Amino acid sequence: MQRCASPLLKGMTVCIEGPPGLRNAVSSSPDFWTILHALHPVPTAAPQVFQIFEDLAESPTAGVTADNYEQFMLLANAFATAGSIGAGEEQKRDRESRKGKQGKAPKVKQLEEVERGKKALAAVYKMTSRVPDFIQQSHFEATEAWNAFWSPIFRVLTNQCLNPCREIRHQAFNSLQRSLLSKDLASPDHKEWTKIFEEVLFPLIQRLLKPEVWQQDPVGMSETRVQAATLLCKVFLSYLVLLSEWDGMLELWCRILGICDRLMNSGQGDNLVSLHNGYVFNLILLTMHQEEAIPESLKNILLVMSDSGYLVPPDKNLDKVELWNETWKRLDRFLPDLFGELFPEEAKKPRSSLSSRPKQAEVAQQSRSSKEQEKAEVSQQA
Repeated sequence: MQRCASPLLKGMTVCIEGPPGLRNAVSSSPDFWTILHALHPVPTAAPQVFQIFEDLAESPTAGVTADNYEQFMLLANAFATAGSIGAGEEQKRDRESRKGKQGKAPKVKQLEEVERGKKALAAVYKMTSRVPDFIQQSHFEATEAWNAFWSPIFRVLTNQCLNPCREIRHQAFNSLQRSLLSKDLASPDHKEWTKIFEEVLFPLIQRLLKPEVWQQDPVGMSETRVQAATLLCKVFLSYLVLLSEWDGMLELWCRILGICDRLMNSGQGDNLVSLHNGYVFNLILLTMHQEEAIPESLKNILLVMSDSGYLVPPDKNLDKVELWNETWKRLDRFLPDLFGELFPEEAKKPRSSLSSRPKQAEVAQQSRSSKEQEKAEVSQQA
């Protein structure tokens, strides 16, 4: 197949550039995608394979369809992964920069692979605007629609947020943020979109915290952790109103605080001894940035939650007492001064009075529940 790759791909290109009916028939064939997956790693064939990929991505009608959507995403991910070869050149330039030397220009092949990877991610993000049409045409249930059309996009982008090449990683993070904040993603009519935390953001951050991922690019991955924490807070804040109507908000909020705790304490002090002296200063600066960026993001969320009436002292709203107590119980573990900074008047009160609030709230809740039960019994008898 590799020996006859050029004429084979030329023939496939002619079909793809032909009438819409022919293009759809060819691009829906499993063999078509098998050939592309087999030939994209071949250096001489990669440009032709990518040209076919781009032609399909740019076609508004007869290109990417529900039938080949998954295969399209897999090929995009493969091109982006191939761009990881650029990490070696980036780290080489880092070493030369520390030595005070001018970095050499990267090899042409590496630049081509990185550029193809970035364009592939741009094509993946472009698909977000077509997802609503795909869902409408498919008539899937909410869960099936999410799994069929949103999940593949987020799988590609989160995979590439761990790419050793910083250019690819930066492109993936930008696309992921824009996708997560897309107006077409969230809806009050269904809650499938809440999977962006459980299936996208939480797994991504957990993988970023792994030492073997950090070692791929010690300086760059430290910055990526800060970006991930900031993105998590930004997404939560963006969907705060919709999340407040969801039964799982408190659990979600507690998990976010727990992850921020881990990120705050994920310094690389243990790894500094294994690095050259040139890395140490950069890592110290990045760790300081990490310790500043996360509290600022959390502070912004807390202030918005407070102004919006979601996070209020127990004596003002007994319904919010659990959220109040759980928030400060967790924040006290890694940001003990934040409570006094944001709520100086509440900080003056003894904590014992705060801890007694849940009991009052529990009594009030039980009272309301008993009244509702009485009403239901009366209604049933009637």
